[in-house]
Amino acid sequence: MSFFSGTSSLTNHRYEGLEVTNCIITSTFSLPAANSISALVRNNFFSGGITIHNTYFANNIAINIGTASFTATSSLIRNNISQGANVFPAGNGNQGNFTIAQIMLNTGSTDGRFRLAAGSPAIGAGESVGGITPDCGPFGTADPYRLSGIPAIPTIYSLTVPGSVPAASTSMNITLSTRSNN
Repeated sequence: MSFFSGTSSLTNHRYEGLEVTNCIITSTFSLPAANSISALVRNNFFSGGITIHNTYFANNIAINIGTASFTATSSLIRNNISQGANVFPAGNGNQGNFTIAQIMLNTGSTDGRFRLAAGSPAIGAGESVGGITPDCGPFGTADPYRLSGIPAIPTIYSLTVPGSVPAASTSMNITLSTRSNN
């Protein structure tokens, strides 16, 4: 789960078994052939050009991407949603020709605007995984993208520790405040 707003390219690295899941990527994304052994790219949001090779690409949403900006070689492309002309290969559950308003909220916080709109075609359109049919996009799985990147673990938001403790002291009072993010 990450939010990428700069170019996301693995041109200088060789990868095998790479997984990119539940991310929001608002720029070019590239997994070039020269470096690719295998990758899984599932349940993401893209709004820039996409180049993939040897990749299982499923349950993603793409907006503002023309057909010339999506290039896939030796890859399986399934159950993806696109705004405008369908940039994904026909069949395999890929759908296109939707408006941005039909797909996502497009209002709110930097990452919150990518949540699905009511009645979005991405709802329940993902490829079934383990008998569960998820929504397409980063919010559509059992381990979804967390707004503002806050993980589902407790967060310490306040810690008060004395500046010094007398040498003869056997204890120290500390105040710790936490919050659950579940």
